Amino acid sequence: MDILLWQRIFAAHEMVNVATDPHQGGWMQALIGFTALGTLLYFGGGHRMVTFPLSLTMLVFSGMEDVLYYWLDGRPIPARLPWLAANRIILQPVTNITLLASAGWWLLVVVAVEFLGEYLHYRGGIRQALPRPKAPMANPARLGPAPVAHSPNP
Repeated sequence: MDILLWQRIFAAHEMVNVATDPHQGGWMQALIGFTALGTLLYFGGGHRMVTFPLSLTMLVFSGMEDVLYYWLDGRPIPARLPWLAANRIILQPVTNITLLASAGWWLLVVVAVEFLGEYLHYRGGIRQALPRPKAPMANPARLGPAPVAHSPNP
């Protein structure tokens, strides 16, 4: 939803050139920030520290963001999208069909990476970065009185 909000703000204030200027780079800084934050939140999760930034980056550059933009705005995807021609991981020439195909393909790749990460994690192929804390001890009050120690010499 935030992408629609930003689009309307940029269009209302005639700031479209700021969004397309490669020297501004604000969207890239946001992507790096979200990736770093997610990676830090998964710190100690082993495989999630790898699959989260990889998946996020793949979905952003795969055309999925553009598909979601048009879908959430309730508009059809245009027949041609020439502004995406510089993106090398989207099928060329970029049309509505190739955009959907690219987004679908990369979504399948991300799901496969996630399943592979889970599989390797549970098979022991990926060790965790930090050891998991041990289970808390049982409440001693619930166990009853402590056993009496007997001395070995009577």
